[in-house]
Amino acid sequence: MNNLNISHKGKKCLLFGANSTTGNRVRKYLESEGTTTGLLDLKGYETPGIQKAGSFSETIIPEDPESTDHAIKNFLQSCGCPDYLILSWYLDQMRNDLEKDLYDPQTWKTYVDKWVMSYFQILKAVYPSMAEKGSGRIVFFLSTRGYTGEGEGEGELSLGGSIYEAGCSSAITGMMTSIARDIIPRGISLNGIALGNNFQDKWQETEWALNLWLSGIGTYSCGQIYRVY
Repeated sequence: MNNLNISHKGKKCLLFGANSTTGNRVRKYLESEGTTTGLLDLKGYETPGIQKAGSFSETIIPEDPESTDHAIKNFLQSCGCPDYLILSWYLDQMRNDLEKDLYDPQTWKTYVDKWVMSYFQILKAVYPSMAEKGSGRIVFFLSTRGYTGEGEGEGELSLGGSIYEAGCSSAITGMMTSIARDIIPRGISLNGIALGNNFQDKWQETEWALNLWLSGIGTYSCGQIYRVY
């Protein structure tokens, strides 16, 4: 639903979480628009049923920042500086895994490493090339649960697993808004798309939000979040 009349043809995108439901849809959409995509994911999250398209594909280990730096270095050498950096995550898988989980410190650490720290490490590794180029569009995918917990104020009680999703998403929101203020003077925009419980049925709205942030229409938007309910 590219009703903003935006052309992605000839653009280069580095996509993290390429095998997630959202990441796979983003990849297919951008490639249909003529974008070259480099695919990045966590080790162990490879999905054989999803074709590895694009000109680049690597995995990283969240507990090992050097693996992220190495993967980004390889991407930059192979493809050059990306026009787009899109960081997606496995909200559907996370919700299925954690809804009945108890509050556990190790689970906190696991998802902070996989989700929050992966976003930070990837952005940190890509940023210098964008800053040198003087342009770039960065989009973080996160969750509406990061605002008011389970149900986004709909009167639902929080389930066991949702506390992890809400906590990680809140951390990403704070990180994103702080970093966005620092990098916008360099011509780089950083904004987010928060997905609600029924996000898989809201792809057209998600696509519209993605086009908004990638278009340049929102060039002066700094750390803003479009919520998809």
